[in-house]
Amino acid sequence: AKIQASVLERFIWQGQPRDNGEFMVETIEWMSEKLNLKWPANEIRQAMSKKGTRSSRPRFQGVASKATPAAQPNMLRVLEDMLETRCTLGDPTWTALLATFLQAAGALRLCHIVKESVPVERYQDWMLFFCKKGKRKKNRNGFYWGAPSKTSSGWDWATPFLELYNAKRVSEKGKALMGAIFRADDYEHFTPRSVNVITQAAMQEAVENPEVLGTYSWRRYMPTIALAVGCSKEERLALGDWQDKELLRDVAPITLR
Repeated sequence: AKIQASVLERFIWQGQPRDNGEFMVETIEWMSEKLNLKWPANEIRQAMSKKGTRSSRPRFQGVASKATPAAQPNMLRVLEDMLETRCTLGDPTWTALLATFLQAAGALRLCHIVKESVPVERYQDWMLFFCKKGKRKKNRNGFYWGAPSKTSSGWDWATPFLELYNAKRVSEKGKALMGAIFRADDYEHFTPRSVNVITQAAMQEAVENPEVLGTYSWRRYMPTIALAVGCSKEERLALGDWQDKELLRDVAPITLR
């Protein structure tokens, strides 16, 4: 559909802080290219550049920002490729990249993925997990969440993951309801910081300064994409289970995990 540059510009300007306008333009360019939408991204860049946003920077040359930037679709593809490569080569840290992939898919904190989540059931294209610890002080009950069992290129990560998980489960270090993410050699759990460092290193190919990417960058991925494609506020909140009592006062909770 033909959309005027002014309409897209107004959408970006109203929906994003100034420092994150670059991400929105990048996302629009990516969607326009992949879906052959022919949206006027270049015109948007020129218009927003006059307003002082960072969108005048060269496409995908960096992610400098005062705030932690959200991960971009290009980055997720690089992450998926590195995940497959390291697993295939037998790198014992490949599961750290899996943790980041799961964070992007589930919009969860790393601490809830690494040590608190347990694989429950594998479906044809979906892996179901149970997190033993709720995210809010007023609700510490566990919750179910899930992620695609394959990457966008079709690589099946769930099979080697479950093999590794079961191997630890029957070892001396195994126990019931043990956390999902650990090294493949000594079965020691990663810390969120170590996962982030390993992921930053993997992003060297895609980002000029990957050190600015934090764990929150990947947690924001799906809610930010949802904003870009026009999902409602209720749907965006549900993606990350981020509660807003005023917004959702008259709306039943939505579970999109």
